[in-house]
Amino acid sequence: MSVTDTAGRPVGIEKREWARRIEQSGEFSADYQVRTKTGELRWLADHSFPWRDGQGRLLGAVGTLMDVTDRKHAQEALRRSEEYFRSLIENASDILGYSEPMRRRLGPDDPLRRHVAEVTRAAERAAGLTRQLLAFSRKQLLQPRVLDVAEVLEHSRGLLERLIGEDIELVTRGEPGLGRV
Repeated sequence: MSVTDTAGRPVGIEKREWARRIEQSGEFSADYQVRTKTGELRWLADHSFPWRDGQGRLLGAVGTLMDVTDRKHAQEALRRSEEYFRSLIENASDILGYSEPMRRRLGPDDPLRRHVAEVTRAAERAAGLTRQLLAFSRKQLLQPRVLDVAEVLEHSRGLLERLIGEDIELVTRGEPGLGRV
């Protein structure tokens, strides 16, 4: 498995560096990409906390590693659509900016005045609709749902084992009946 930064450049967080971050700040959080054995790029969110003994000595770390590829893709798609909608609003604003001076230059009985008014109304409707779509898209990004913790752990185990490789042992501990969140 290879790890890359958001620009696709290889990175390596050495065990010493990871341990230093855990020791100093009490936690480690990072999003990074991994390349699976099949060559597919996946995004992972890593969040770890120190695991200490009674004397405060660092024994290891406890954390989560979550595949957030779908979330990253959804965020990127949202970013692109917001960019597109903003562009539409700007274009509608440009049209409105040009149509108003044209309307003022035309005489009250000029047959083109009606067409300019129609263009103005269409641009205003387009800008309004685009603003509504932007507002709607922001509200729809997250859809909370109830999860069974034990079920999520069990389903994630296979994926995590494939991602971390053979030289790392994956240990999960959970009480029976962890419940829902």
